[in-house]
Amino acid sequence: MKAIPRNMNSILRHISRRSWNRFISHPHRQWKMNKIISVIILLILAEAGAVYGQSDQNRVAPRIIMEKERPDTALVDDDLTLPRQLMSRGAFISAAGLLEDLYAADPENRETVNLLLNCYFELKAYSKAELLLQRILERFPFEYPYHMRLLDLYLKSGVDSTISLQIGNMLGKFPGNPDMYRAIITKLIEYGFNDKALQMIENGRREFSNNSLFALERASLFENKGEYYNAAMEYYGAVGLDSLLRTEADRKLAALIRYPGATDEVIRALDHLLDSLPNNTYILKVLQEAYIRSDRYGDAFNVSVKLDSLSETKGRELYGYLRNCYLRKLYEQVIKMAEYIDTQDFPKNEISQYRFHYGEALIGVGRVRDAIEVYRKIIGQYPLTRDRAMAILAIANAYRYNLMEYDTARIYYDSAAAYNFSPVRFSSWLEIAKLYVIYDQLDSAATAYSRLLIDGDAEERRELISYNLAMILFYKKQFGEADLAFRKIINDFSRGYFTNDALINSLIIREAQASSPGALDLYTDAIYFDARLMPDSVVARFNQIINMGQSSLTGLTMLRLAEHYCQYHDTTAALTVIDKMAANYAGDYFFPYTLKLKGDILAADLVRVDEAAEIYRDLLQNYGSYPFIGEVREALQKIEKTKQAS
Repeated sequence: MKAIPRNMNSILRHISRRSWNRFISHPHRQWKMNKIISVIILLILAEAGAVYGQSDQNRVAPRIIMEKERPDTALVDDDLTLPRQLMSRGAFISAAGLLEDLYAADPENRETVNLLLNCYFELKAYSKAELLLQRILERFPFEYPYHMRLLDLYLKSGVDSTISLQIGNMLGKFPGNPDMYRAIITKLIEYGFNDKALQMIENGRREFSNNSLFALERASLFENKGEYYNAAMEYYGAVGLDSLLRTEADRKLAALIRYPGATDEVIRALDHLLDSLPNNTYILKVLQEAYIRSDRYGDAFNVSVKLDSLSETKGRELYGYLRNCYLRKLYEQVIKMAEYIDTQDFPKNEISQYRFHYGEALIGVGRVRDAIEVYRKIIGQYPLTRDRAMAILAIANAYRYNLMEYDTARIYYDSAAAYNFSPVRFSSWLEIAKLYVIYDQLDSAATAYSRLLIDGDAEERRELISYNLAMILFYKKQFGEADLAFRKIINDFSRGYFTNDALINSLIIREAQASSPGALDLYTDAIYFDARLMPDSVVARFNQIINMGQSSLTGLTMLRLAEHYCQYHDTTAALTVIDKMAANYAGDYFFPYTLKLKGDILAADLVRVDEAAEIYRDLLQNYGSYPFIGEVREALQKIEKTKQAS
């Protein structure tokens, strides 16, 4: 026989000197001493790998034995420690043997009964579990938890007659109790007995004379059967019952609207309800969301107008719809509603933000000049200084990023920075500093960024400014000072947004300055040209580095070139670069980054989404230590959910 494993000491310590003395002095000490010896042998066999136990067919079912004197509770608790340890190791047969003896000695100990039932269920010894539960319920006929466990057991077996018998028994023991109905219905749905659950609901409604009872459960059954019209009707019926049910019904109805294939049926149900309740705002709001989900924007617009006419606060429902569309980037719908609001004769102070959304939507569809006019109206008509400052900043950004008119943008940035509104002032100065970089005025840019440190006391701002100052040193090819600046960022902002970029730049300088100085010069030029919005020069410098052959910068350069092409919406060129890297530099540290980029490109193409999923799986399996792995896992889950829904 093998030696006792070391970790047996932790188990044997439970048999302390005090417990031993109590066992010896107890009236049943001889039985207890034999029990201890048996337990120790069992544990030794379990640890040594020996197999102990009997088959389910041969073990005798426990008998109820009445004793005049119950054992000491503390002793029983000591006895349960060892079965629990066996169960935690998966030795359920051995644990059941001990628990059967304990049950025979004390059949009223609930903890012993529960542990023994758990063992039987784990071992699928359902006949023993059934016999034990029946004997418990003979003794304690109103113990609800044991009734539910017996129903669980019968549902697992799938025998309809025993299920019906147990349900009848439970309803007989707990008459006139709707909660008992609900518990049984929930169990039936859980095990897939949908027809029986539906019959229970009908019976319960008749018994309690309430046609709205168990509405959520009935709606869930209709959902399972694909009867979405009926499900929506039931969820609406649950809304008026009580606040708790309303919250759950709202959540489930919102989820049903999003479910593929259900939206049209939900709309049909809501339209039917509106026939008798034409001014019900709850139905109208749900219908509005359903119309948006099904791309019926004209209908959604009309519902919004009707909701607003029923509202005491004019314009709020209109703005709610506009904002909903804005958050979903439905810019055409934002524009339509904003233009409608402009025609309405009611105070717009409470919804003044709608014009900012209007301007952004116009830019989103390419109507930049129209957006500028909207912002100018805000400047001329809005009383709040904050709104005027934000509108001037928005005009500056339109000239800067959309029209590329940098000199005009600079005038508006200076005007916005003059306002005593910190967020606008900071953003304006930041953009002015970026313009100096575009103008190739790096000393002025450094001065402008340094000035921001006065306002930039928040950690995120300090990190942003510090990184841009370090990049100016990098653009100037002052590599030693730039490296120190990047390393300081790594130290000061260990969890910052730019920390990973600072780390990469620091490594580039230290590795390439000695081994590939020519490539480092070209790479610095490319990054600087990118900051100055000179895409052709960026591509030319990156290709020069790639054509030089293998160097410490080759992999990173190919990644940056692919990202550059994606930025300018040339995914074909980006995929060409990535495939070239896969063929020639698959061992490079930056290759997994390009592989992720390829997955992201393909995931946006419905025809090639399966290829994207394979790439994501490859990344999860082979490159699990890379920092982007969380994004990869999320992207793969999104693809799989979309496929399941379709």
